[in-house]
Amino acid sequence: MRTKNKHKLKDEVSTEIELYNKEKIILKRLAENQNIEYLVQNQKQEIWKRCDEIDIELINYYEENQKKFPKILGKTLIRICDLEVKNDQKYLRVQLEGENQLQLFPYSFLKLHVPHQLVQFLLSIYNPYL
Repeated sequence: MRTKNKHKLKDEVSTEIELYNKEKIILKRLAENQNIEYLVQNQKQEIWKRCDEIDIELINYYEENQKKFPKILGKTLIRICDLEVKNDQKYLRVQLEGENQLQLFPYSFLKLHVPHQLVQFLLSIYNPYL
């Protein structure tokens, strides 16, 4: 009888340990997911903060130089939102007037429409080592 109780107790303890370990793993995964979500959210906020700074610089540049905002494919450039590098080529993600979605343009194409110094300045805000 004692042996049965010992085995029963041992089984219960090992079951408890297994459950505890599973819970630990689940909690660890939840924490990792939360950290990832937190990082993504922070990254998004940082990008939009930079967008706002860039918008201000864009407006200041055009007011100081009394120039019209650049037009790309017949639409006014509203904001330069992000920089991407694919296959060693730079692309800028931009928002055009009347468009809700961002569009990706090669840096070399934008240089033709936006003053080179301004594009360089905007790129330097995103990526100081460019």
